Amino acid sequence: MHISNISKGPVAPNSSMPLAFGCSNLWTRRLTLYERALDEILGFGKQDTSFISHFYSQGKAPKIFSHCLKGDISGGDILILGEVVEPNMSYTPLILKQPHCNINLESISVDGHILKIDPTVFTTLINKGAIIDSGTTMAYFIEGAYNPIVDVITRTIPRFASTIDSNGFHCNLVTTGALNVMDIFPPISLNFANNASLVLRPQDYLLLIPRLDGGKWCLTF
Repeated sequence: MHISNISKGPVAPNSSMPLAFGCSNLWTRRLTLYERALDEILGFGKQDTSFISHFYSQGKAPKIFSHCLKGDISGGDILILGEVVEPNMSYTPLILKQPHCNINLESISVDGHILKIDPTVFTTLINKGAIIDSGTTMAYFIEGAYNPIVDVITRTIPRFASTIDSNGFHCNLVTTGALNVMDIFPPISLNFANNASLVLRPQDYLLLIPRLDGGKWCLTF
């Protein structure tokens, strides 16, 4: 972990406070349940027990944080205690008065084409909707959105990339002599309110399981 101070405003650049980090030491299989797939190692939830609330109550940081995923093969990301102001960056607002960090997912596109999905799938309720959480280890789509995505991917990829089921995951077998896998699978775009879109490239949503005759590429959602 690399830590840097970027200060602008009333917060002192040399301020400090003790931090405690946790880690998982027991596997209870609850991570396989979508409604309980949370680690909560850092705790950046909306409650007063969250890290950011502690920083704010002690005057160490504003009551806002920004989390940017790099999205490349080297891994890593940037966590900023404060607000990032960047004119070329897209933002989507959080939905107020919800127990989780809900945002408005308006549509899903595959290879540039918006999928025909029942609008009620995207409705936000107390226990339903698009949730962003730094403590989750998995990504999930409700059945009404998952099936259309898989159907379009299956129709888009070449016939030689045969489809199989592997322990409940949707996978495709691609032989060694085939085209570049990143050219075979289409990009997926999650389109949020305020014209903000998260584009998932094939390398963002596929997991390679090597085989002697090539590879088994599985969806990670």
